[in-house]
Amino acid sequence: MELASNVVYGEDAASKQWFTWNQVTWAASAAPPAVPTPTPTPTPTPTPTPTPTPITIPDGQASATITASNTTVTATGGDHMVFLSGSGDTVNLTGGKETISDTGSGNTYVLPTAAQGFDTFSTALPASDKLDLRPVLAATTWDGTAGSLAMYLHVDNTPAGAYISVSNDGNAGQANAVALLQNTPATTLSALLPSLITH
Repeated sequence: MELASNVVYGEDAASKQWFTWNQVTWAASAAPPAVPTPTPTPTPTPTPTPTPTPITIPDGQASATITASNTTVTATGGDHMVFLSGSGDTVNLTGGKETISDTGSGNTYVLPTAAQGFDTFSTALPASDKLDLRPVLAATTWDGTAGSLAMYLHVDNTPAGAYISVSNDGNAGQANAVALLQNTPATTLSALLPSLITH
């Protein structure tokens, strides 16, 4: 074996005597020093990311300020003013009239089904926000095809803002409004589609 300083050690198999080779001659030697075992680098233990606590807004609470991110926010009854500044939240507000001010980003709003609540967005939604219409559309007879979506989902521009409404059987004359987008320029269903979750 070769250690530092180009010193070569060898062992005579018969006598079990060690010798060194100094590039010129062999000389009797003590056993070579032990080769130090490298100390392994410890693998750092990752710090677990705390799971945000889900937030439930009580029925009788008039307003709620949500600053947490990556959590779920739920209300199943009552009318509320909701001020949301977190990001990556999933917000499911049903059973009442909700007025939402969103200054965060990347939030998803699960809209209530027809006659099970109404959401008013008082601020223009950030482009990264999503409106989840899957429960709304699941309560209709929509067949899930893109070609028939406009028979069930409608966007109507008014001085108050853009209303999103749904027809249970595809009849636009019997549509029920589920949300109002205030402070939003006149829009269309096609323009909103990138912000809608339908499947």
